[in-house]
Amino acid sequence: MFANNFKIIRQESTQLILIFANIFKKTQKQIDRNSSFVFSVKVNDPNGLNDIKDVYFELLRPDSSVVYADVNNTKTKFPMFDNGDVNGSGDEVSGDGIFSLKNNFGPTSQTGFWHFKFNSVDKSGLVSNTINFSLKVN
Repeated sequence: MFANNFKIIRQESTQLILIFANIFKKTQKQIDRNSSFVFSVKVNDPNGLNDIKDVYFELLRPDSSVVYADVNNTKTKFPMFDNGDVNGSGDEVSGDGIFSLKNNFGPTSQTGFWHFKFNSVDKSGLVSNTINFSLKVN
């Protein structure tokens, strides 16, 4: 279901870099409601993986409304995990720099293109490049 193609977006010796990994096969950019999937991104920090503070994505519905990550509707960043909890977060190997989150769209989710924005931040506050990804939900 997933492709293991890593693509370096930009590489500088002092830059925190977000690299695509295991989003979907190039030809698969749509999913049906009630289908589980895992998003994963690889993060590279020249100061080491211990310097990574947060890896997350923000999400917009097809009608451009913001999806909140908490019940109070105050947080827009969905955390991703590098914890090796394949059944929980969807991450396969702990500590490998690949951060994942298992998700699904429920039966009443809007259909159309959902827009994801992936980022990471290191402990000094340096923000990575942004990866934008759109997924069609049927």
